[in-house]
Amino acid sequence: EAQALSGGQEASPAAITELCHVLFIARRVDEEGLAKVQRLLEQASSELLKLPESAWASQPALHRRLLLLRSALRYLHREAYKALPKEVQQLFRRVHRMEPPRKELRPVVSFTRKLSHVLTKLKIGHMVNADRGPFTLDVVERDRKLVYECNHFDRFYTHSIEKIASVCLQERIVKAMGYKVVQVPHWQWNRIKHRRQRMEYIRMSRYYAIKDRRELAPRDEQPQDVAVNDFDFLGEYFFRKDMPGASWSWFQPRYDASKRLPSAESSSSGTL
Repeated sequence: EAQALSGGQEASPAAITELCHVLFIARRVDEEGLAKVQRLLEQASSELLKLPESAWASQPALHRRLLLLRSALRYLHREAYKALPKEVQQLFRRVHRMEPPRKELRPVVSFTRKLSHVLTKLKIGHMVNADRGPFTLDVVERDRKLVYECNHFDRFYTHSIEKIASVCLQERIVKAMGYKVVQVPHWQWNRIKHRRQRMEYIRMSRYYAIKDRRELAPRDEQPQDVAVNDFDFLGEYFFRKDMPGASWSWFQPRYDASKRLPSAESSSSGTL
């Protein structure tokens, strides 16, 4: 980091962008960190702008990392993004408009496939492995800005329930893009064996994610634009069958075992 900032030893543009990515992952992007990122990107932009479009096809990791840096600056640090030098803005604009390299189609993992099956049963239109900016999200709803994260064990640190730093950065950027996130951790999903219980669990998780207002401003605060109210979700209406009746609706068979067999009195009085 010191060598790249001093400029004494020339570093490759890929190494400089990787260093910027590490600063974002380590959450060291305060006022001083933003100045470092700006200097590093300005140093790497001159060489990256000289690359022809054919050279980007052989460097998909660099292309994706630049898209991630653009999204992190644009959505998490809007003022710093507007104050970037013209060369860096031109680089981000070029990378954003560039056709991304083709990815090999990977089979859908079992966790995501089962969650998609539950959403299909609930008649919720969705897309699996959807590309949104630099990220490939597990499940994205078609009609709402809602993301389902299938948090398998590889997204947590060993023997803990704390997410790894790269997943936390992705979640912060996705939330800043305006998406609501439904968390589906593996320890809860694997504990629920019955299909109907999984449907009720996803239904409640979706309801809480849509109606969650903790990340919004207080209701008594005056909105910036009178014509646009940020506190009301236009079009967010739940039909009565979609609205859960209890805080946690576990499926249980509704019958009384004592009524399945006739009692001794009724059997004796009914004999001929």
